[in-house]
Amino acid sequence: MRIIILVTCFISFSLNNIMGQESTIPYHKIESYPASYTMGGVVSRMLDGLGYRYHWASKDLRADDLSFEPGNEGKNTMETLKHIYELSADALALSLGQEFKRPRVKVEELDYNALREKTLYNFNEASQNFRKMNDAELANLKVVFAFADSKRSFEFWHFLNGQLSDAIYHTGQIVSYRRSSGNPVSKDMNVFTGGM
Repeated sequence: MRIIILVTCFISFSLNNIMGQESTIPYHKIESYPASYTMGGVVSRMLDGLGYRYHWASKDLRADDLSFEPGNEGKNTMETLKHIYELSADALALSLGQEFKRPRVKVEELDYNALREKTLYNFNEASQNFRKMNDAELANLKVVFAFADSKRSFEFWHFLNGQLSDAIYHTGQIVSYRRSSGNPVSKDMNVFTGGM
């Protein structure tokens, strides 16, 4: 009887610890929105909406989910998570006024949990940086691809229809893939309110 009580207490403590850690990772819910409408505030909120969706789309993925691919020789879920991480790194770099180095610098191999956390922290930091920008700063921000022997510069608009929209698109793929592998996203999430 004592062993059962001890095991139950340990499991309860472990679950509470895991849940506590999970709620400290960005985008468990969407925090308050900006007090006024600015260009930077709108971009920030778009990143917050993406971060919230990604948080729940990528939460509690099993080995079967990570290896799932739809059968058309496309990327599996883990490969898609890695691509979203790359897009989050671009978002953070742009928010800091940095160039996009191409080819991409090889990043260390990250396991699922570390990859997920780094992606969420990248989106969160980028969101905070954009929120602080005034309209003139954002209007002058350029997307610059730095290749070994040349650079290409684009207006900021290309980030919106490029990396940002691409990350939203691929997050939707994760939602679809995990439903197909038998582990759908929690029905408690609410993308409209950004809460549970």
